[in-house]
Amino acid sequence: MEDVSVMFDEGRVEVKVNSAVLMLASPVFHSMLTQTMKESETKQIELPDKDPEEFKVLMSFLIPPTARLQRISVENVDFLLVWSDEYCIDPLKSECLEFIQTQPASIQRVLQAYAFDLHEYLDQCIRELLAAKTEDWSPCYGEQKLVQQIMESAVKLLMSHVHKEGKLDFGHHLQCIKCSRAYNAGWQCSQCKYK
Repeated sequence: MEDVSVMFDEGRVEVKVNSAVLMLASPVFHSMLTQTMKESETKQIELPDKDPEEFKVLMSFLIPPTARLQRISVENVDFLLVWSDEYCIDPLKSECLEFIQTQPASIQRVLQAYAFDLHEYLDQCIRELLAAKTEDWSPCYGEQKLVQQIMESAVKLLMSHVHKEGKLDFGHHLQCIKCSRAYNAGWQCSQCKYK
């Protein structure tokens, strides 16, 4: 039943697959194998810039005998999301996005959430990374709207710590230099009123 060859690494690596599985899973592969494109004639699909091992994992999610046994994980979610998005494998893409939204905040997750319009998760990640005092946001700099959103969130965080007298209060306990009593940053000492 493996009637199509998928070629990687300029033809040096070949993976045999079932065309029916590819066509049912992906409208992109369906077009390649049914329209007047060279793939439909040669029964060969060339993916020179793709990783054959990732493709094998992808196929394990698509082939009926193995699909039910597969699980999205931290190890495979990122590349499966790329494949499923590029080749319009919508059910797998949805599963990847659901899994991503359960993961801890990171710059990579911020970029994914932004790229795939996961608004609530994006807000959550930005807030958590700002609260954790993340300093390197440089991977985000290519996306102007994302940088603007990060800056707006940073300003909101900063403003949430402004005391009514205009002083910053991050809730850190300090020791009064006059009477040695503990107090919160941005507030005057409750004992001697020293600021």
